[in-house]
Amino acid sequence: MSIDARALRRWLAAGEGGEAALAAAMEFRAGQLAAGLQGGAESEAEGRVLFREDAAMQACGFRVDAAPGRLVIEGRGRRELMDGAAWLRRKAGLLTPRPGLELAGEAAGEVAEGRYDVRPAFAERGIVLGCDGLHEAWRDWLPFASRNGLTSVFFHDTPPSRWEAQEGDGAGRMFALWDREGGEIAAEARRLGLRLEFGGHHLSTLLPREAFAQHPEWFPLREGERQPRHNLCVSDAGARAALQEGARRFFARFPGFAVYHLWADDLRAGGWCACGGCAGMTPSDQALEATNLVAEALERVDPAAQVAHLAYHDTLEAPQRVRPRENVAALWAPRNRCYAHALDDGGCRRNREHLAGLERLAAWFGGPERVRVFEYYSDGILFKWMAPPLLEVIPGDLAAYARLGVGAVLDLAVAPRPWTGPAWHGWWFARCAWDGGGDPAAGLEEFTRGCFGELAGAFAAMYRRLDAACGLLLERGDLEPGPRFDVLDYGDSPRAELRALAGRTREALAEFAAAAQALPVAVRAGLPLEAVDELAPTAAAGMHLAGRVIAWDAALDGRREEAVAHLRMADVHLRALVDWYHAHARPAWETLGEPMLRGARWHTDRVRALCG
Repeated sequence: MSIDARALRRWLAAGEGGEAALAAAMEFRAGQLAAGLQGGAESEAEGRVLFREDAAMQACGFRVDAAPGRLVIEGRGRRELMDGAAWLRRKAGLLTPRPGLELAGEAAGEVAEGRYDVRPAFAERGIVLGCDGLHEAWRDWLPFASRNGLTSVFFHDTPPSRWEAQEGDGAGRMFALWDREGGEIAAEARRLGLRLEFGGHHLSTLLPREAFAQHPEWFPLREGERQPRHNLCVSDAGARAALQEGARRFFARFPGFAVYHLWADDLRAGGWCACGGCAGMTPSDQALEATNLVAEALERVDPAAQVAHLAYHDTLEAPQRVRPRENVAALWAPRNRCYAHALDDGGCRRNREHLAGLERLAAWFGGPERVRVFEYYSDGILFKWMAPPLLEVIPGDLAAYARLGVGAVLDLAVAPRPWTGPAWHGWWFARCAWDGGGDPAAGLEEFTRGCFGELAGAFAAMYRRLDAACGLLLERGDLEPGPRFDVLDYGDSPRAELRALAGRTREALAEFAAAAQALPVAVRAGLPLEAVDELAPTAAAGMHLAGRVIAWDAALDGRREEAVAHLRMADVHLRALVDWYHAHARPAWETLGEPMLRGARWHTDRVRALCG
């Protein structure tokens, strides 16, 4: 026997046993109200949903007790009950497809009668707000996270900015936001049962660079001399003490977070020390040694909080000598992996190597539950302004992470531009993070029916075409970018790989065009029009990138006319992207948007120079 999901939409929700239960009931009722489906008065309601707090229950997950006309959700605390509210919203077809929007999708599901436990695939599931434009929209993003079953929100400063005001210069935009609104953000996170995380690439800022004049020994030895740039000498006693004092100031300035992120500088390689005391330690060992020092300082002021050890670029591999403190969790950030395939795709060499490295890191930290995965599914920097749907990659990855048993999965949301339409990538990540995988066809149908109604088929076709187009650009083979370049800047060696990429990008151009052609000539205002608006920068950026790669390949082969023709089209698409950006961007996006536009022009001119 089961309860029809359509009936659930009209049931009255209430809380019992504490304020957390009442808050969860209000969250479910907020979905009913937003969808115009408010539960009636108790005397009129067809049924009743009761959220009940029970501190004796175990953490993570909740218990359902369902019978005709009555459904009870019991949980240990606020987060478990909020997860129950998110689960019930999903069952009733109440969607939050983008921050700030709720709607009623198709209620095609049902809730099985009986008493049973419901548990997510991962204990922690989080969204990383990675740029000022997203930080400043926190009032929408925190409810989006909770209502889609996520447990944490990470305020990540990109690029790293000043956190201490100095000599008349104010703090960076994220830190100034926290000074103004941090109390409100923390209160809303508590209401929703969300954990907050904070930081970024700020390890170097804990050790004042101006100290180099008096204490050069605190800083890394590289190429035979001490250098003030980047990180520190982790074997020097003075540097260690100064680092911990900087960490103490940071924690005093920004107290109360569940996880702190004070990472090393954002470099592919070359930021660590080669002195006699450090030479025996790999970059991963040096990074973990620094993280342990920070974690020791944190333990003195907040024993319950954690510090993340970032496994990334030259610290991606597991350490060999240094063991983590108990309050240190590994944060595995596989930026150089392949996003054309799921991580456990046996045919992808790059991903096979990454997965093996993740397993080694988990073993070094004493088990996969101490590993948190930092994924890039919503990273508009990595994807060069694009928002790939990753229809099969996201569920494939999360099924692999669930099998491995990692403790947490996070999705980095960062962009040089606003997202104007439904946030498919964020919604799909949240859904697959709860389930530990997912059915792309079923997920796409649910999302497009809820967002676009009778136009669902056309928009589903658009997403599939867009996924195919982006996938062709994301398949890099053995190409590696130069030392200061990013993943999709590619490279020209091996030469055969660039030639093969140029062939794929020709196909991608056709798929981007087909994505646009899948939609009606005119669509109604609201989500359909917003989704069309969102397609524009992804298509423009993708077609610019494709044209640039084809021109690059042609120029290297001496086919000048062909190279020039494709460069002209690449310029057209870049101008379209620039026009879209200037029509939509606010000042909060300029920190990333303007440098990325300059970078796109620079790479295009680099190819132009090859044409003579």
